[in-house]
Parts: sequence; C-alpha cells; structure tokens
Amino acid sequence: MKEKEILVFIRPAYIRDAQAQVSGSPLKRKTKNDYESHEYESTWVEIKCPALVADYYDISLEEAKKRTREQYPCLDEESFDKIFEFRVF
Repeated sequence: MKEKEILVFIRPAYIRDAQAQVSGSPLKRKTKNDYESHEYESTWVEIKCPALVADYYDISLEEAKKRTREQYPCLDEESFDKIFEFRVF
C-alpha cells in the first residue's frame, strides 16, 4: 500500500553517534574509527532532535525501508531498526 508521506528520523538515543559520524574530514582521520574519540569531539556537527534523514512520497513503507537501508549498507537489520524511526502520514 502506498503511503502519502513517510518521514525517516534518527531516534534521539543515537543523535550523538550521528554527530560523530558526520564530523570532520575522513581524510584527516588516522583510522576509520577516529570519529569515536573524544579528542575529535570539537569537530562534531551539532545535531538537534528530531533529526530527519529522509522523506518519501507515494511509496510503501517497505520500499521506504529498502531505500533507506541502501543508504546505510553497513548497518545490520537489528541496528537499522534501533536507529531509524519511520513516521507514516
């Protein structure tokens, strides 16, 4: 069933993780996980809740989840469901 509008948000508990993920230039990092270090916290982008990451129109909820999952291929199913909230209108 096609929905009129679907908004995808990062759940509030994961906002700090999102701040770290979008921080600074990846080229300046020594390792892939440098963003987790509080040494780099000053470069974290300030993100406030609610954090909208996608909006879809005239598609099914299943299709919206599929498209969002394609944007975050490193997330397993359990993590994906914990991090993202889908609101249907």
